[in-house]
This record gives sequence, C-alpha cells and structure tokens, in this order.
Amino acid sequence: MIRVSVDKLEKNGMIGVQEGGNNVLLVKVDSNYFALGDICPHKKCKLHTGTLKGNQVICPCHGATFDVTTGILQAWFKSFPPFLIKLIAKIGIMNVKTYKCAVSGDEILIET
Repeated sequence: MIRVSVDKLEKNGMIGVQEGGNNVLLVKVDSNYFALGDICPHKKCKLHTGTLKGNQVICPCHGATFDVTTGILQAWFKSFPPFLIKLIAKIGIMNVKTYKCAVSGDEILIET
C-alpha cells in the first residue's frame, strides 16, 4: 500500500511515486484520483515527466497517450492508423497497469 498526502497533488496534476519496486503515476483530474504504472511500455520513460491533457497522459519520449482512468493506449506514432492503435490496445501490449486508489482522511491510498 502506497500512501500519499492529498496536499502533494494539485487539481489536474500528476506525480510519480515509488515504493516496494512499484513505479506509480498518481493523477488528479478535477476531484478524482487515478493511479497507474509510471513507466511507458515502449521506451521505459517515466510518464509523470510527460503532459496531462484532460484524462490522458502523454509520454515525453514518443508521444504515446494513455487514458488515466483505464491505462489503455489512446494514440501512439502519428503514422499509425486508428485501427492499428485499437488493435494494439486490445491486445494489451502497450497498455499500462492501473491500481485501485481511494482517499482516506488526508491521504490517498494506492493498492499495489
């Protein structure tokens, strides 16, 4: 279990946290918290150093885009047609793991 103070995260912000060998990206979209793997499956870049746009995080290395609510790949190289992105996402080879998280008092609890 990873514990993070709610004060560590601003609205529509994200941070990377590490504990017990787990690299977790913690995201706050509006008043909702989401936790997912912080390492992009493609080039192993840390997603928390990328960009958050709405409920999508964009990898800083190659622009792969993931839905923070599901961890599912949304976009990758611009040359990839949408049907290929959907196929890759369905197979799951480029999706990132999601973790359950909840607010308890002044902490966000992440189940790893």
